[in-house]
Amino acid sequence: MRRLTLKSQADDLEAEMNDIRKRLVTQQKESNGIQKVLTALEIKLEQKRADRHSLLKSCKVSLFAIVY
Repeated sequence: MRRLTLKSQADDLEAEMNDIRKRLVTQQKESNGIQKVLTALEIKLEQKRADRHSLLKSCKVSLFAIVY
């Protein structure tokens, strides 16, 4: 009788662990998706910074050409 109870408890714990593993996999997939979006936004931001810097350099060169 006791073995049946222990087996039942072990089965319940195993089922709970499997459920937790499934939720963990789901959370990891979600996290990876968010990380990809974040990386894309960071790349976009860096490109905007580079564009702004290029524009500034271009304006400085144009101003230099006008002054001299």
